[in-house]
Amino acid sequence: MKKQLCAVIVGLSVSQFGFAESNYNFLISGDLANANHELTVDGVDGSLDDSDISFSLGGYYVLNQNIGFGLRYTDFGSIEKSDFSGSLKVSADGIAATVIASTNLVPKAGEWGLGGELGFANVSMDFSGYAGRQAISASDSETTFIGSLYASYGFTDYLQGVFSLTFAKASINSLDNDITRAGLGLNFAF
Repeated sequence: MKKQLCAVIVGLSVSQFGFAESNYNFLISGDLANANHELTVDGVDGSLDDSDISFSLGGYYVLNQNIGFGLRYTDFGSIEKSDFSGSLKVSADGIAATVIASTNLVPKAGEWGLGGELGFANVSMDFSGYAGRQAISASDSETTFIGSLYASYGFTDYLQGVFSLTFAKASINSLDNDITRAGLGLNFAF
């Protein structure tokens, strides 16, 4: 009996969550963020951590108040490291196709929304530098998972402020780049 009761409660919760109507069909979003890069090389102990300013621009189709689909371009910034033995510069950017789920995808004035975004991103990474007098460079792209958690607050019925945390991983040859972004941005609903 407890299992059936739990199943009914979960079913009713999901149906309420999945079918809330929205007055808006589209969202345009943008943000500025601090992107932390943690670089590791296969077979080499340790890692290089550094950060840079990052930005993203996106557009979303709002299916209902809880679910949306989007495309987003993100410039993850670049990091540089130099010492007497050489230098290294790595930059990354990508385009992601995502599904977004929220308690309130388009919060009205004075309301909050919490949610997450998960999708696939085609991340391009450029690597250049030198070791001694030897110049090295590589460029590649790969499809990887990207995920975000966010909180949004409705300033007006059309404009929301957003705080987000985004996680992505990009690889080029034997170089892995774990990227974490913490950003502030705006959504405009129409």
